[in-house]
Amino acid sequence: MRATETLSFCTSRRIVGRLSLPVAVVTLVLLPAPSAHALTESGEIAGLSYTVYAPEWTWQRRDINILVVLENGGASATPVRVSLELPVGGEDHFGLRGQAIGWDEQPLHFEVMVPPGAVVRQAFTGITALPGFPRTTYEFALALRSGSQEVRVPYRVRTVRGQTLKGGRWSAVLVPVAVALVWCIAFVLALRRFSTGGAWKTSGAPIPEPEAPEHWIEGVPR
Repeated sequence: MRATETLSFCTSRRIVGRLSLPVAVVTLVLLPAPSAHALTESGEIAGLSYTVYAPEWTWQRRDINILVVLENGGASATPVRVSLELPVGGEDHFGLRGQAIGWDEQPLHFEVMVPPGAVVRQAFTGITALPGFPRTTYEFALALRSGSQEVRVPYRVRTVRGQTLKGGRWSAVLVPVAVALVWCIAFVLALRRFSTGGAWKTSGAPIPEPEAPEHWIEGVPR
């Protein structure tokens, strides 16, 4: 009776062991994916399908890039004008490619003609969140116009702490040094855990010479 129970227990453990990996894989597949923290807004205007991609947060001193994808499923070319509206009262919190500028002199729009059956991609690039301002959430907006139709896409972006190190040279030096230091500490702890104290001071035991050397040592074929 005990032998039967032992066999049943061992069989159960084997079954559970074999099922654990597939169950873990299925569980990971079914878990919901985390948020990408990005704006993805789609819609239609004048027979065109549009999609806007943009980050929902950015570091200060870093650029924001906003991608607009236009797809024409109609039979004729359609003109579109896309404008980026800066947050009211926060226009001077943003610059272009790291530099503060007067936005009155910089066009914040583009016009494209989307051919029938084509996909056009255009982007606003190099919009920098300037340092020296309190971190907050800004209200941008994109306006799409085609003929008499207009669509506005609200766009919120949050600024977070700027880069800690101002120069890339310091990052290139400090990061490898920090990683090497961490691994040195881990190496020392591992040696203390898995070796005897003062082992490096004692020579190892000599390797005994085999009584019957292998035939290949002397180069003598069998």
